[in-house]
Amino acid sequence: MDAQLKRLVLCAAFSPYSALLGRILREHAPDDTPLDRFRSWLPNKNRLPDRRLRHPEDLHGPLTALSGLGWRWLALGDDDYPPLLADLPDAPGVLAVRGDPAVLAGPQLAMVGA
Repeated sequence: MDAQLKRLVLCAAFSPYSALLGRILREHAPDDTPLDRFRSWLPNKNRLPDRRLRHPEDLHGPLTALSGLGWRWLALGDDDYPPLLADLPDAPGVLAVRGDPAVLAGPQLAMVGA
């Protein structure tokens, strides 16, 4: 399976539990772990996330469209994953990035709120 498709599938299946996925990816690299193995780690047995893992081909069309717009997915443990973010205990498992991911390695400022 294409690595980008696998990351998108994991992102979709574990949303909104991205921090849980991050903790799982600290011990189980996405490229080395079969997609079916992630099913046992889903936080609930909701059918939609489980379906994402059983039928990753369903996201092939959206992946193609989003990739064409410059989007890509970085999993915790990937070389391009921001190192400062990776140091957080609840780091997101997968990030959607548009543009050059190398800029994420530099100093950052984030403001969260309404």
